Amino acid sequence: MSLLRASDLRIRRRVEPLIEGQVLPPVDMTAVAVRMGVEIRQLEIAEDLAGILYQEETRKVIVVNARHSAARQRVSAARQVGHLVLHAREAVWVDEGFKVDIRHPDRGSLEDIEEVEANLFALHLLIPMPWIEADLPGWVFDFSDEAFTLQFAERYGVPSAVLVLRLLSSDN
Repeated sequence: MSLLRASDLRIRRRVEPLIEGQVLPPVDMTAVAVRMGVEIRQLEIAEDLAGILYQEETRKVIVVNARHSAARQRVSAARQVGHLVLHAREAVWVDEGFKVDIRHPDRGSLEDIEEVEANLFALHLLIPMPWIEADLPGWVFDFSDEAFTLQFAERYGVPSAVLVLRLLSSDN
């Protein structure tokens, strides 16, 4: 079993309790934050920064870039939640974007692997597979229909590229 597949299974188990009780998209990130005891703040930070996780013993804060679209902010917040849940040893975590190594996603340094895991976490959190299965009976998705792709992405509150990545990454 590849490292990526093992991470995927572990991530699914960690996401489910965070969205318990939610049944329709988009995932309520405020409810997720409350459940985790995390404050999510929008601040104007450098354009190349997507999000920041700051945690100390009694306080956890996720900062998302107010300069970015609401959909991108949701992905940034979900990635930071992923770092918090999966890689809680760091007091400060800074994400510079949503980069995916499409050549070797399960190889690389520990930092690379943690970024892949944070990406997977965000995909599972924001676009739960049971919801996709309910929305796409028969698993038919026409990627050439840009209007439908955009509408579907808006339903989940994510950029269309993130939705496509989630659909293509599914092995269900």
